[in-house]
Amino acid sequence: MRTMIIVVGLVHLFQFAVFYSLYRINHKLGGLKFWLAWSVLEVVGFSAMFMREIPGIFPLVVILQNGSIIAGIACLYLGVVEFVDGKPTYKTAFTIYITFLLFLLYFLFIHDDTSIRGIIINIAISVFSILVGFKWLSMKVATHAHIPRVLSATFFIHAGIFIYRSYDMVYNPHTAEFLTPHIWNIIPAFDAFSVSLIWTYGFFLMVNKRLIHEKEVNREYFESAFYGSPDTIVITNVGEGRLLDCNTAFLENFGFTREEVIGRTTIEIDLWVDLKSRTKLIEKVLLDGTISNLDAELKRKNGEIRNCLISSTIIKSDGRNVMLSVVKDITPIKQFEEEVKRSEEKYRLLTETTPDFVLMHDTEGTIRYVNSSALNVLGYSQ
Repeated sequence: MRTMIIVVGLVHLFQFAVFYSLYRINHKLGGLKFWLAWSVLEVVGFSAMFMREIPGIFPLVVILQNGSIIAGIACLYLGVVEFVDGKPTYKTAFTIYITFLLFLLYFLFIHDDTSIRGIIINIAISVFSILVGFKWLSMKVATHAHIPRVLSATFFIHAGIFIYRSYDMVYNPHTAEFLTPHIWNIIPAFDAFSVSLIWTYGFFLMVNKRLIHEKEVNREYFESAFYGSPDTIVITNVGEGRLLDCNTAFLENFGFTREEVIGRTTIEIDLWVDLKSRTKLIEKVLLDGTISNLDAELKRKNGEIRNCLISSTIIKSDGRNVMLSVVKDITPIKQFEEEVKRSEEKYRLLTETTPDFVLMHDTEGTIRYVNSSALNVLGYSQ
């Protein structure tokens, strides 16, 4: 039995390594933090079994051992709920755990009964296992539906074994001591070993499936925004400026075909009017990871020069750093500003050269402008 317990503890250490590696990949994925806690608590609980013979601390060891094991399976339940529903429901798990703990303390300190304590522990494990089994059954998946069903079946079997062990303990109280060599002590230990491996493998498959699905969804969102944007967007490698992808707006606004630009650098397609702007953009992005609204002139395929604002940032794509750049064509705005300046200059020359008085004031009578003719006649200065 001791060897079997050590093996089960090692399995939970293996679980911890698996879930920790997944947690590092995506710590926001639902369920992983609870499954990490489950693995740690189970290791603590099974390790505490070897402390039961230390004089003077038996009650504390019983609480540590059984409290950790049941807290672990409660975390397992919370993790599955969060993974399936998107958020955990603490009320059910907390109610079951506190009820279990109160009964455990009562039959430990007030009415010491090893057999009843064992039955309480088995019932708590069975209840959580049944809840987890039904939760996996409720999960709706488009593909690989057999995985949650198999997981659900293993949880129901796990619950059934501990329910029967409770029944056996009623008629064979000596089996309540878990370290006692008995068929209904060996079977739960072997069950814990087997289902832990099955659960770990099943959870690993479900997490990978979820990660792949989320990646596909994010890619679809990105592609919709990327190709459907009215603004010019290009993706280039960092430093060299070789085009890896571009949206339709870039091709339409700059007059290229896709075959003419993909795989070539912005220098090769003669995009920059002034290469100093390109150097400034690259240096800023390499230093800070991003740049916003760089004013630069870019050249269309036919040689027409366009005034643009360029915003670039470094993103991850297929595990490598690339530069995403959004280009806004502000040529019409620049042209309008130039027209306004020319109009203002014409108006200024007209008012300054006319011999007539020109005076402008606001609605409150405050003078805003007086031309030179008026100042000369009136004897005032600006």
